[in-house]
Amino acid sequence: MQYLLFVKLLRWTRRRHPKKTAEWVTERYWHHKAGKWNFADKDGGYLYLHAHKRCTIHVKVTGARSPYDGDWAYWGQRLGRYPDLKESVAKLLKQQKGRCTWCGLYFTSGDIRENDHQLPKTLGGGNEYKNRQLLHGHCHDEKTARDGSNAARGAQ
Repeated sequence: MQYLLFVKLLRWTRRRHPKKTAEWVTERYWHHKAGKWNFADKDGGYLYLHAHKRCTIHVKVTGARSPYDGDWAYWGQRLGRYPDLKESVAKLLKQQKGRCTWCGLYFTSGDIRENDHQLPKTLGGGNEYKNRQLLHGHCHDEKTARDGSNAARGAQ
């Protein structure tokens, strides 16, 4: 790609300045910087090389999955959004990479999911997004029993 761009730029400069020599065109448009010749202007702005641009890797959709198949767990994790999911739940699924933070198992479409406070509100936790996590229903029950938020709620 870099070579093709070089050829196009060379043809453009020759077309733009037909009566100028190749040395003049080179001095005007190509400048030596960091051991390489770069297409640049007089003020120091230069054209980035293709090699300096990072490639974006696209993850393939597994199997015969479709956004319309009702598999909210897969699409919520992959995209961070799904029509049948609340936006907050889909964001948590993507953030947690499709796993329950308590047991570490993946969510499936048949699972009961609970939007939980990491630090319970009764123990001083806030209602903001960074204090939220997505848990399986049974994991939420176990976590709530261990963190003592039910006992704190009953004392009030």
